[in-house]
Amino acid sequence: MRVQLLSMLACVVPLVAGCGTMANMAGKRLPAIAPGGLYEPRPFGGVRNDIRWTWNGNLFGVFDLPFSFVGDVVTLPIILLKKLDPRVAPSQTAVAEEAANSPAK
Repeated sequence: MRVQLLSMLACVVPLVAGCGTMANMAGKRLPAIAPGGLYEPRPFGGVRNDIRWTWNGNLFGVFDLPFSFVGDVVTLPIILLKKLDPRVAPSQTAVAEEAANSPAK
């Protein structure tokens, strides 16, 4: 019985872990219900998402935090490459956010 429970947990935990990182890479600030592509992925955005979700009352973020940390470390080179490489075109939302935050000329 105990072996079956551990086997089931070993199969299920990876499927529900790292949601903060997946939302960050998809350009979301909210869990699965939010539309993707609205934000640029940020370094350690998955951990930030989990902290934000936990602060707003979603206790799943506490469980997800270590998995998102590992996911953020793995995806950090991808995010930095997108930010530092001039050949990678910025998304339309990043351009719109930059225009909205810049002072009027």
